[in-house]
Amino acid sequence: MCCHPHAWRCPRIRGIIVGVDGGASRTRAAAVRLEGSLVGLGVSGPSNYHNVGVERAVGNIVKALEQALRGEEYDVAVVALAGMDTRFDREVMGEALGRRLKGRVLVEHDAHAALYAATGGAPGVVVIAGTGSIVYGYRDGERIVYGDRGWLLGDEGSAYWVGAEALRAAVRRLQEGERTRLAELVLGKMGARDLEELVWRTYSTPHSVERVAALAPLVSRAAEEGDADALEILVRGASILASYAAKAARRVGVDKVYYTAGMFSSPIYEDIFLRETERRMVRAERLLTPPLVGCLIMALEALGLEVPRGFAEKASRLVAPLYSPRLDEKP
Repeated sequence: MCCHPHAWRCPRIRGIIVGVDGGASRTRAAAVRLEGSLVGLGVSGPSNYHNVGVERAVGNIVKALEQALRGEEYDVAVVALAGMDTRFDREVMGEALGRRLKGRVLVEHDAHAALYAATGGAPGVVVIAGTGSIVYGYRDGERIVYGDRGWLLGDEGSAYWVGAEALRAAVRRLQEGERTRLAELVLGKMGARDLEELVWRTYSTPHSVERVAALAPLVSRAAEEGDADALEILVRGASILASYAAKAARRVGVDKVYYTAGMFSSPIYEDIFLRETERRMVRAERLLTPPLVGCLIMALEALGLEVPRGFAEKASRLVAPLYSPRLDEKP
């Protein structure tokens, strides 16, 4: 094992590490040489196999990874994915990726990578609220999870959860003959003119997590315009996650949690979450280090290498183009 304090420059170690950040909306990959230079970046579609199936998820992971590698070979790839809620999920994706990729592959939960990016493996808690959601704590090898478990069993406070609650609220109001601002926005997004068409369009097409989650920005918009139902949905979702965050923080033994992902781009939602965590005596700090950095740190550790001082900052700059607002505008 190389024990030089700047292990990625050790002459006895040669090769490339890869990090993959796969979510319900897109998959990002970065390949980095051990001496610190960037090989390449890659981006493709969603890779939560619960939503898109194993074949499509694996295909998107491989596509992003191959883009990043640019024909090079790698030593180890850490693939952090949404939907890795059980050991069975990790086995399914690990085996599927093993059939497609030649190098060593480690499959992780995307929350673990996000927290690793923030703490480098030290005890901590991260709250992720994107298409799905999770409150994830880690301490001395122990993993603590609140929420999560997918759109049917959990994902409280996520974009999908908010979108589904918006659909239900719109249906209730329309049944009462009320066309609230939220109901109008939901009808428009779903391409429906009235209650019956809304119900028909909802059930006449295959269930799509992304389609329901796409309603979440409209809930924030309606809340900003004073819609009571929309505000209640955001308060309820953010409060649930704040409660989970406080519980996880107590169990891990920290008084600060990190938070990240798309729901927090809503100023109202973020403000409610911050207020509710503060009320529970927990500080909340936005996570600015990309999850891919956590993957790359884990890849170095998997090779038995020390993580060089300043690695997270340098790696963050290398992968920053993958997290640009312009990229996030795309479906």
